[in-house]
Amino acid sequence: MASKLEIACASYDRVKPLEEGRARIEGYELAFHHIPAGDIPKACFDAGKYAVGEVSPANLAAQIDKGKNAYSGLPVFLSRAFRHGSIFVRKDGKVKKPADLKGGRIGMSDYFGTTAMWQRGVLQDDYGVDVSKVTWVVGPNEAGGAFKPAPTGLDGKLTFETVKEGDDLSSMMARGELDAILALRTPKAFAQGRMARLFENYREVEEEYYRKTGIFPILHILILRNDEIARDPKFPAKVFAGFSEAKKLALADVEEIAFYFTSLPWLSASVERAKKVMGPDLWPYGLEEGRKAAETFLRYCQEQGLTSRRLTVEEFFPHG
Repeated sequence: MASKLEIACASYDRVKPLEEGRARIEGYELAFHHIPAGDIPKACFDAGKYAVGEVSPANLAAQIDKGKNAYSGLPVFLSRAFRHGSIFVRKDGKVKKPADLKGGRIGMSDYFGTTAMWQRGVLQDDYGVDVSKVTWVVGPNEAGGAFKPAPTGLDGKLTFETVKEGDDLSSMMARGELDAILALRTPKAFAQGRMARLFENYREVEEEYYRKTGIFPILHILILRNDEIARDPKFPAKVFAGFSEAKKLALADVEEIAFYFTSLPWLSASVERAKKVMGPDLWPYGLEEGRKAAETFLRYCQEQGLTSRRLTVEEFFPHG
């Protein structure tokens, strides 16, 4: 009889074949739980509720750095995205190019959010914006929005400010009190014409970033509860195989041109363009396939103060 496997993750197109039964994980009956992404780390790391969960690599890096080992990472990269296009500046402001942010004031809703960590890393690596010389302003992107408090324990290394109660980053930008916002979602002020993207031609910039680095940034990974691995040593391989098969089926759907499964006009043109830049596998899983992106992110974790040391890819993904 198959064991029941509790999985907490979003219902991406690359997951749906497992939900629908078109793909399977050998020896397991699957039970999917689509809870808010921000609730999964607590449910897993604090309560051990799910055998398989979707978390950000920052979540797992913090756990490993603290010596907590209830879960292991698996190089199934459920969420990936280039984030150059999510850095916003005041439309009539002084910032016209990335170098103008040196020594500036930059806002975000979560300093240790994986998106913000990638954005800061790119600004430092590619444009010389020293993160230690920027004032990082933490608060809600818009009125009434959520945010995570500025981290503690980094005094003397980084400079933080917290938005005053009742204020928000978009309002501060409008008053000229911020030079940029590292956003997860597009601010309303952009649609209203009051903000601009730092990289207006962000698609071309992101494509060139990939050509130069080979990195498709990792935003979310799978984690596996280690007691399940102890019970079934083949568990990581089985989960990897199941999610890989689901992704393969999803990409085949994306490439179907007789009729679109995805509600996006000119979908085939976008797929063709992406393949010219990234090759035939647009969403690779695997240790070696994700090594450079993972190594780069783990370097950012240390440089930006999330971890006390440089974690290795092998301890992050110990089962390959």
